[in-house]
Amino acid sequence: MNAYLIGLLIGDGSRYSSKNGRYMVWLDQNIRNIKILEKAKAILEKLGLNVFLYSISNNKKRVLVYSKKLFLISKK
Repeated sequence: MNAYLIGLLIGDGSRYSSKNGRYMVWLDQNIRNIKILEKAKAILEKLGLNVFLYSISNNKKRVLVYSKKLFLISKK
């Protein structure tokens, strides 16, 4: 796993596990930091994950992944 990505997710990321067994990990950033999200998205895609990048408000964007493995790694 990429050390940059792990640090980013542990430092700035969020995670959630739902009762129906979905594991979500996401990272929100202001649009000024879009390069951070684009880099995280590229790394996650190289890992073979399906990555979603979308706006959550006028000035924030989110990278979201559904992954139990990533959820467990970011929990440490």
